Amino acid sequence: MQHDDVIWDVVGNKQFCSYKVKTKTQSFCRNEYNITGLCNRSSCPLANSQYATIREEKGQCFLYMKAIERAAFPSRLWERVKLSKNYEKALEQIDENLIYWPRFIRHKCKQRFTKITQYLIRIRKLTLKRQKKLVPLSQKVERREKRREVNTLMYCCMDCKEHVLLHDPVKIASVSRLHPVTATQSPLHPKLLVVTLWCHSHTAWKQAL
Repeated sequence: MQHDDVIWDVVGNKQFCSYKVKTKTQSFCRNEYNITGLCNRSSCPLANSQYATIREEKGQCFLYMKAIERAAFPSRLWERVKLSKNYEKALEQIDENLIYWPRFIRHKCKQRFTKITQYLIRIRKLTLKRQKKLVPLSQKVERREKRREVNTLMYCCMDCKEHVLLHDPVKIASVSRLHPVTATQSPLHPKLLVVTLWCHSHTAWKQAL
């Protein structure tokens, strides 16, 4: 025989419960069947032999009901009722199944069902809305590429005259820091700049920036 008051005296009040989370203001409950998320006598799913709650599974809402007659069978303790996707019909289903239950349980089930319905609607809207795709950039790869560019410029020869097409003005600035250069606009490609790099030897710079 289940005694609700004895169970609450053991796990509630100031006693230990594995689902309880204490804060400075109040205590919360992490039990998945808790109807309000608060740790109190009326909301505790362990200390109430007659209990009901709303749960969402893969976008579908279900009404879970617990009766004291099934307390001896843990596998059949909770009766599950699938709720309609129509909001008004689902509220009627809650009223029909909980017609003789306490008003507190009925009211909190409707509140919880409303909140779940609202966040499911927001999820659908965000899914249909166009979203930006975030592409991760590896800092290690970026540093390695910059190091290779600097090494290429350092090993570049200083005697011959090289004409290189550069797209990025940042690269032109990095070249000018190491070696004297002159930049002019390309007649064939207006968006490109022809960089004249003065070198010491006759080896051509074949590495494209």
